[in-house]
Order: sequence, then C-alpha cells, then structure tokens
Amino acid sequence: MCFEKMEMITGTNESIVYTPLPISVGGFKDESIVSLHAEGSIGYFRYLSIRDEKFKVWKHDYAITKDADLFINLPDISYLGFSYTLKNDFHCEVDGFGKSLCIKDHYNLTYLPRINVGYQFKKGEHTQFGIEFAEEYFKELTDYVQLLYEFINMTHAKTPAIVSQRNLTMSRAMLQIISSFWLDLEKGDFTKMYMQSKTLELIRLSLERFKKSNFGIPIKLTPKEEETIKLILDYLMNHLDQNISIGYAAAMYDFNEQKLARGFKALNGIDLGDYLHEERMQRAYYLLKVDKKSVKQASSAVGYKYQQNFSTAFGKYFGYPPSILANDC
Repeated sequence: MCFEKMEMITGTNESIVYTPLPISVGGFKDESIVSLHAEGSIGYFRYLSIRDEKFKVWKHDYAITKDADLFINLPDISYLGFSYTLKNDFHCEVDGFGKSLCIKDHYNLTYLPRINVGYQFKKGEHTQFGIEFAEEYFKELTDYVQLLYEFINMTHAKTPAIVSQRNLTMSRAMLQIISSFWLDLEKGDFTKMYMQSKTLELIRLSLERFKKSNFGIPIKLTPKEEETIKLILDYLMNHLDQNISIGYAAAMYDFNEQKLARGFKALNGIDLGDYLHEERMQRAYYLLKVDKKSVKQASSAVGYKYQQNFSTAFGKYFGYPPSILANDC
C-alpha cells in the first residue's frame, strides 16, 4: 500500500489529507521510509512504512473520536501481501469482496489490483499492520506451497484475490514479533537487518499457518455441483437461528453429504461446520457489540438452545465471555 500521497473521504464528504511527519531509521535511506499523519473532525491518523528491496512493512493507526465511515480510493496503486488487524474491530468493505467484520488479531492474504476500501469505524483506537511483497518475490516465496498457485495466478491476471474470505487467527508468536517490531522502532533501536529477519520470520509463520489450513483439497466439481453447494450454503446461512444440520440441508437438495463437505472445503479453504460456527460467533459478536442485544437474545439468534452452551462456545472462540459485551442490565 504505497501511501506516499493519501487522501481519505469521510461519510460526510470531509477530505482528510495526509502530510509528512519525518523520522529517521538506522540503516535505511530517507526514501525508504514513509511517515505521514492527518487530522480531521473524526480523529487523528498515522501511517508509517519501511521499504526493503523485496517487501515493505507498514502500520496504520486510526484514533477515532466518534463513529465514522472512511473511504480510500487509490486506483493507480495495487496491494499484494498479508494484512493484519491488531487492535479493536471495524467493518471493512474491500473492492471485490464485500463487507466483513475485522476482528483484532486476525489476518488475510490479499491481492488488490487497485486500492478501493471502505471502513466503518466505531469510536476508539484501531490498528492495522501489513507486509507487502513484490510479485516475483512473493512467487519465489510460495513456489513450494501448491495451495497458493491459484491465488498467484489471479494476481497475474490482475484480479482481486484472497486465500480465504474467512479471517485467520494470528499465532502468539506472530503477535509478539509485530509488537516488538514497532516497540523497537519507537525506541529508535531499529536496524535494517532486524527488519529483514523479523519480516521473514513473520512470512514463514504465516505460510505455515496457511499450509496447516489445508486449502484446496483435490476434488473435481462440475459447475452444477458448485452452484448446488452455494445454494446449500445460502440455505444454512439463512437459517442459522434454527441450527439445521448439514446432512438435512444436503438431503433437501439431493446432494451427497460427504461430497458437500469435501467440495465446500475445496472451494473455501475451511470445513463447512467450522465456517458455520465462525458465522454464528461473528454474528453473535455483532449482535452483542453493535446491536446491544442480551446474551439470551444473541444465543437464540444464532441457533443455541441453551445459553450456557453458547457462552462456552463464545468464550472459546474469542477468549472472553459474551457477558463482557452484553447489554443485560
């Protein structure tokens, strides 16, 4: 994300223009460093990036003083790399993928032939971190990861691409690297060698997590079968509150349950049961955090008959109980 010149437009058509905030980093030439800041009626913003020959790392901070929409449109700039959500949560609408809730400590592998992104922020602090690659270097890194071949082909075709439309959770090791990375930079203890070694470690950890996710199980599907799988998914998504079984949904469309499971994972990189569980948890989070529903209401809305079972599942998924977010008073 080459943000040397950047302007954001808010939902009220306020233009927020970034201006330089120079810093020096040992071992890097000034032209390898971009440090920008901006202020507007909705808050304060800071963007910092450090470029190497093959990749660059960046961090984007948003200190939002009130709920706001932001739009970034940089049609002459593309992005290929890992994008991490580090702090708080927000909705992000990416060109070609629609809107999704970005939960902290999650990441995606994304290619955008042009930057066209809309954010829906709640009041608070939000932070994104990313690693961007040169295309040839990325292909060199991922040659041994056959699961990413289709992704790479889409980047060559200049088509928006993402490994999975489901966010992936970062490991503790990844979080520790990112935290130490920027802490050392702020202290002035940053060097080019340190940046290279830590960035490569983050890349390695990310690729390992992608490989363990078993994206792209080999299975041949006809166009009609792919369409049926999509119809079954739509049916299940529209009935999350009823907790309909996958087998029942497959039978409704006269589709083999085992082929549904294998086909869905091949198309989406995740087990259908896990996908539905994530959707339930994400939907429950939104109901509790945004719509201010009670735990009982959220539990019922995502298909849990017993509130205690919902609370246990929510706690395992997010690391804290739903009562923290609930409006049960």
